[in-house]
Amino acid sequence: MIADPTPGRAVSPRTQARLAFEKERGVTSVTVRGAYAYLLVSLHPARPRAAQELDVYRILSESGISVNLVKLYPEGLSLVVDEARAAEALEALETAGFPATCSDIVSMVCVYAAGMRGLNGVMARIAGALLRAGTPIIQTGDGPDTVFCLVKADQTGVAVEALMREFNVPAPGPRIVVQKFGGRSVGTAEARKLAAERVREAIDAGYRPVVVVSAIGRMGEPYATDTLLSHLGAVDPATEPAARERDMLMACGEIISTVIMAQTLKAAGMSAVALTGGQAGILTDYRYGDAQIVDIDPRYIFQQFEQDVDVVVVAGFQGVTEQGAITTLGRGGSDTTASALGAALKAEKVEIYTHVDGVKTADPDVAPDARTLAMVTYEEVCNMAHQGAKVLHPRAAEIAMLHQIPLWVKSSFERAPGTLVAPLAEVEPAIKRAVTGVATIAKLVYFTLVKLEPATRAEIEYQVYHAIGEAGINFYLNSVGPVTSSFLVDQSAAPRVEQILGELGLEYQQEPNCELVSVVALNMWEEPGLLQRIAGALFEQNIPMHQMADSEGSVSCLVSGTDAERAVRALHDCFELSK
Repeated sequence: MIADPTPGRAVSPRTQARLAFEKERGVTSVTVRGAYAYLLVSLHPARPRAAQELDVYRILSESGISVNLVKLYPEGLSLVVDEARAAEALEALETAGFPATCSDIVSMVCVYAAGMRGLNGVMARIAGALLRAGTPIIQTGDGPDTVFCLVKADQTGVAVEALMREFNVPAPGPRIVVQKFGGRSVGTAEARKLAAERVREAIDAGYRPVVVVSAIGRMGEPYATDTLLSHLGAVDPATEPAARERDMLMACGEIISTVIMAQTLKAAGMSAVALTGGQAGILTDYRYGDAQIVDIDPRYIFQQFEQDVDVVVVAGFQGVTEQGAITTLGRGGSDTTASALGAALKAEKVEIYTHVDGVKTADPDVAPDARTLAMVTYEEVCNMAHQGAKVLHPRAAEIAMLHQIPLWVKSSFERAPGTLVAPLAEVEPAIKRAVTGVATIAKLVYFTLVKLEPATRAEIEYQVYHAIGEAGINFYLNSVGPVTSSFLVDQSAAPRVEQILGELGLEYQQEPNCELVSVVALNMWEEPGLLQRIAGALFEQNIPMHQMADSEGSVSCLVSGTDAERAVRALHDCFELSK
């Protein structure tokens, strides 16, 4: 008999060295957006500043020009607009009496890591890598998961290469799509032929498909999981099967389905190989019947594609422990397999094929007029799943959300478009959604380095970022003015930052007791006028902003802590969130 590890046992060096799969941290991609025009807008020193800022946003909004990466500095403000709209933006501002220049044509280099603001030293590494590459950072911005760096458009390639090298981001591999087919979608020969058509379409679109399958059919059909369990129970109802052997039996349904699906694909003219969960590199803990995936080694799957296999078919719902015992992942485990493989393979998307045409507003068997949703966010589908919706397992949505993988729910029987499950930033309008809410982060201190010389500023910024990162301090809301550089830290870290800046002999100013008030909305960057409404709401309440930052899903306004509650109420009323 094989003895399973018990809680509290000493674990192997491999286990100690491995980060839990669901908690993977660090920079995972470096991408480019743009071309943009970087505009510098001068404000009149004798006129009220807040009113001028509001006028700038209004002028550009009325011209239908989207504005990104707004930064405030004493003489004015900077912002980026699409390069194609630069001349129009400059003319509109000049006509209204705001001197403006286009400093550079820039690209936006985006460094992504889940939980970016919880990672120490990332900004220092970015600044250092670009400094060594001779690529000046023109401006920066940040969101919860991304740092944005504006660089000259002709230096984009150098910047991306330097950052990928700094963070060991691998070069793009094959375009992977993970396609999961549920029991009904593989339950009959006809259903499997329809599934094979979806796989063929993915190949024709340039993808390398990894197909995940559930067991064939439902209770009573020969290879359904419930049918296999009934055979085990029939041996002697008084003798409880061991959990380990029970999982061995339960995994058989998916293994049978995997081999049959691979053969179906071969019959349709595609080369395919069938893998168990363990052969696909899926490692789990020892919770039989409800195991958690702790790691996936995808090398064997990639080896199959390197040998010109068209499709890799993987048995869903299962994995193996470090000692090689077969485990199952619980109900909905094939969804989890698909989502986890998508993360490990860095798939472009995961497609969940089922017998309905997407995520519905209700169970169509109960409510025949239930509507198919064109898009839901990860959070929404998690909530729906936790409340009992059966179209997608919540664990699968959580893994996709953590790793930011676009996930589709579609029918293998109909040609309907399906439902996209994605982060807010990935959802393109046609879908327009109201502002979701207003959130705050309190007890912050805003530091501004002053009197910086252009010839030495990049080196000084690197020294500051490096020292703060080495001290284990997280900072964000970085912004760059002509002779200033600013950032935000938690109040508890302010004394240490003061010490660091003093040791470096730098002159600085600070604003204590700040709060970051953020408006969260879908596709913030695609909607002209949102900045105007936000600035207008605060202006009407006479609430000054120290700084602002924007990302795809939010606009954040840095205000005094004494103004924060009024700012929240003003923005909440502005977007009618109580209705």
